[in-house]
Amino acid sequence: MIFFTSLLRGVGITLAGLIAWHLMLSGLVNFQLEENLQRRLLITEKILDIAEYEKRQQKIVSSQMRLNFITRLRHQNEEAAQILKELTKSIPQTITLARVSWQDGVILINGYTHSDLELIAWMGHIRNSPILVHPLVTAISDSNQLRYFQLKVGLKG
Repeated sequence: MIFFTSLLRGVGITLAGLIAWHLMLSGLVNFQLEENLQRRLLITEKILDIAEYEKRQQKIVSSQMRLNFITRLRHQNEEAAQILKELTKSIPQTITLARVSWQDGVILINGYTHSDLELIAWMGHIRNSPILVHPLVTAISDSNQLRYFQLKVGLKG
């Protein structure tokens, strides 16, 4: 009988120890789960912050690209106005321009003149221009009573 009581006492103490151990471990597991949940929430919040930051950066880059485009366009318009002003300042009344185009620093001029001498004189004025250089005749032909010409002109700078 003493043996059974001692055995029951030993089993009871062991069982109480196991229950205490289980409660302590389950408390630690629950605490760790709560910590993990808090960290996941923080990570999710940081990910959202990063996403918002990236969107703001994209907007800034997009705005900067638009600003650069507008600035280039304005600069090109100012250059185009200067080119047209310079061309019309020196052009004789006997020369008629049919088309003026500008690309990559080269101006292509198509027009008509009464004589080659007028065209050569105008090319001399172009050479003396502060912004235009190297006028070069790339095509010339007769068209009715007029001479058709195509002129290629460079830009200084």
